[in-house]
Amino acid sequence: MNYGNLPVKFKWEEKNIRNRITSAFEPNEGIIPPKSKARITFEMTVFYGGPIDELFLCDVEDLEMPLGFEVKADAFGLNVVYLTAEDQGLSNTQTSFT
Repeated sequence: MNYGNLPVKFKWEEKNIRNRITSAFEPNEGIIPPKSKARITFEMTVFYGGPIDELFLCDVEDLEMPLGFEVKADAFGLNVVYLTAEDQGLSNTQTSFT
């Protein structure tokens, strides 16, 4: 959400480390107009089992430090998809396993 009165440019740092991890954001960069939201999707694929501890950063124009989030989990060879209630129009978070 851009609460400001000016448009803001952003760019996510995607990861593509062979035999370890790939990540993608859509859109991975762009401009958020003033007083508006941007929906960003995130996909991460891990190619190994065990603990996952990854930091994903977004460079935002005119911010001194990047924004970001951390993913901490244990990979056991499953494909896991997390969808928020807002995404699905549901009251709880849904988890699907494939």
